[in-house]
Amino acid sequence: MKNKLILVLMFMACCGALYSQDEHYIGVLLDDEAYEKIPQKATLLTRDYTILPRKHSLKQYCPMPSSQGNYGTCVGWASAYAARTITEAINNDWTDKAQINKEAFSPLFLYTLIKNPSDYNCQSGTNVNMAFYTMKQRGVAKRSSMNVKCANEISDVAYSNALNYKIDDY
Repeated sequence: MKNKLILVLMFMACCGALYSQDEHYIGVLLDDEAYEKIPQKATLLTRDYTILPRKHSLKQYCPMPSSQGNYGTCVGWASAYAARTITEAINNDWTDKAQINKEAFSPLFLYTLIKNPSDYNCQSGTNVNMAFYTMKQRGVAKRSSMNVKCANEISDVAYSNALNYKIDDY
């Protein structure tokens, strides 16, 4: 449950950071009907929410910021590169930036799987629900196996790598 909550919170924080940039391309497709279909989780019964700290920083677990460039890939960057990498860093207690950057997940792997197949220039938006569903079903590859700005094909190595990094739920 802790990992799922962290993943969702990190995605929300990353989306907020994307809106704060001076020039950016927004590729998220907002779909209220799709969001309402996301299964709701049961209320946490084993702990008391009142004992949570008023604030907490995950900065020590964050990969170095990077630009999505002139592409509509923000869902891949927020979901895979930021949120999934932070979750992995927390799970492995990585705080060394070099290690976190080396182990970061590929935003383009995820984006390529969920984008419109006819979008050869990586300009179309994608859906957050589909990103999380895809990370649960197919995983997400490390950035080292697919470190490009725009792609239309995914190597067998990246597909194989991704299977090791599925999320449990969202």
